[in-house]
Amino acid sequence: MLEVLMEESFLAAWDGDQLVGVLGGDLTIERDRVWLWGPFISGADWSETAAALYTHYVSHFQPQLIQLNQFLNAANEQGQAFFLEQGFKVIRTSHVYRALPPVQPVTNLNPEIIPPQWRSFIDLHEKTFPATYFSGREIIERLGKQDKVFVQADGEYVLGYVYANVEPNEGFIHFLAVQEEARGQGIGRGLLMTAVSWLFNKQKVPQVGLVVDDENNARRLYERCGFGLLYTGVGLRKEI
Repeated sequence: MLEVLMEESFLAAWDGDQLVGVLGGDLTIERDRVWLWGPFISGADWSETAAALYTHYVSHFQPQLIQLNQFLNAANEQGQAFFLEQGFKVIRTSHVYRALPPVQPVTNLNPEIIPPQWRSFIDLHEKTFPATYFSGREIIERLGKQDKVFVQADGEYVLGYVYANVEPNEGFIHFLAVQEEARGQGIGRGLLMTAVSWLFNKQKVPQVGLVVDDENNARRLYERCGFGLLYTGVGLRKEI
């Protein structure tokens, strides 16, 4: 089984022996795309320190780097203004949700995906989430003890699926999709509760998170299943 690798990298700014700033990110193994974290700045020179960290960080990975991504709390106006000044563009508004145990008991768990269903799953994923951070093939390559795809299927045809995994200190629901002709039958709720049950009861995570785009009408489903809104965020991107 292949593994899709990501690389973490961080850059720190110091004033003597005092740490005054950090900027980091998750990079694809090819180092051509990065999802930034920060900058986290202490002290009065926020803009100067942030600009220095950003310039040095980006230059370290050129010329391979072709895309930079950032996701900030919508209340972080200073951070948004900084990245817009660097040439980033707002691409979406999303909402961050969290669920805590206990969860409702699940009696009819959905099964894990099997190889004959991969093609149908990939088609549904690419149709529902075009140009997202994991392709359908990449998700299949990640499957293992801490990454699961649960499905509702008619033989090899996937009616709906959910992809969840275990991350540091939490479980995470990455994608949930149901074929258009199969919606309104409770499939999405069943898949979501299967994933949440697996994360809480099998993986023993302390919390489960997910992010949903503003235009996605699944927010009410998540709220009915025990998820509460933490904050609204803004996704930004820069193509190099």
